[in-house]
Amino acid sequence: MGNKGTTYVDKHVYPSGNYYTGEMKGKRRHGTGTYTWIEDGCTYEGDWFENQQSGKGAMTFKNGNKYVGDFLKNNIHGEGCLTTRNGETISGNFMFKQRMVTTDGPKYPVAEYDLDVDVTSSNGSKQKYQGVATLHIYTGMLVLPGMAKPDAPIFDA
Repeated sequence: MGNKGTTYVDKHVYPSGNYYTGEMKGKRRHGTGTYTWIEDGCTYEGDWFENQQSGKGAMTFKNGNKYVGDFLKNNIHGEGCLTTRNGETISGNFMFKQRMVTTDGPKYPVAEYDLDVDVTSSNGSKQKYQGVATLHIYTGMLVLPGMAKPDAPIFDA
């Protein structure tokens, strides 16, 4: 175990069963490493700063969606690309606004974003989207206003 000022590599298992493997400074995640949430099946691999996801990284969500890009203070924030399990890509600027909890049905954490992105469907059709979107934190499902079915393709090309 390293001292407070030294960076070292370790595997730490938390009481929840979640675990982190990577660089640490003192008892904090700091440097590069991988954190796995056992309950919801998400994995983050990338940069850490003072125990927070900050810098470049990749988040793989429970449903198979994956975001690769910038993170700031445990949130997707900046340039990146979200690839859905349906083969769609949403790439561009993800500006984090706030975290909330859903109020309709079961309570789940979500994050609200302002997007300036290009959306490419699984068949290659593209469209530009600028505006608000909601990201379901556990599933990686991105909901744009006007979507009929949140789990359906983002748009019909």
